[in-house]
Amino acid sequence: MDLIYQEMWDRNVNDLETYGNLYHSSWDITKRCVALVAKGNWQINTIDLSKILGDIEIGVVDSFVEPRLHHTFFVVNDFSEDSEVSSEESDEILNFVSKLNIPKYQIIFDKLIPVKTGICLVGHVKEDEVLNSAREKLRSRYGYGERYKLDIFHATIVRWTRHLTTREIDYIIELCRVSNEQNCLLATLEVTELQLLKASWLLQEPELCCLGSVDLRS
Repeated sequence: MDLIYQEMWDRNVNDLETYGNLYHSSWDITKRCVALVAKGNWQINTIDLSKILGDIEIGVVDSFVEPRLHHTFFVVNDFSEDSEVSSEESDEILNFVSKLNIPKYQIIFDKLIPVKTGICLVGHVKEDEVLNSAREKLRSRYGYGERYKLDIFHATIVRWTRHLTTREIDYIIELCRVSNEQNCLLATLEVTELQLLKASWLLQEPELCCLGSVDLRS
């Protein structure tokens, strides 16, 4: 995973420095994606994570929103105009997932990566090869709405809501770099279940609908 995260860092930092960030001025909550989202027990390093969020607000004022903390396992349909999934389709997807016999897993989040749309927590999983193999099987059957190949284990902590200046982008990159050099454990997630959700960008309760779930094997 380290090579994947290094490539992700290099690519996104280059894009930010070259083209700037992407953002939604209104974060249109009418758009929905359909995705398999992890459910489990979060343990948050509130001291360090709160400090990071505070430092972001100090250096980049009124620039972001905090989505509900979540880990997306696989995207079925990524915010297209037609994100409807029938009950028959959702049942078929959930049945397919159950047959994959995916194990429970723990994500150890210890790095920050600035991306064009926000900042991601990324982490490591012992079962990464098994889990990415399951993703490939899902992709071969339901990958029609996937905007990019999801082979990482991440959670988005902020989403940008305005254009950032060059100074602000440099500030964010350096903030993430310093945090990563300190090797802080920022959060862990014990994943016990995958939920098929129809949800907005922010995954707030009024903006999501659970279409079903699958328990992971012990």
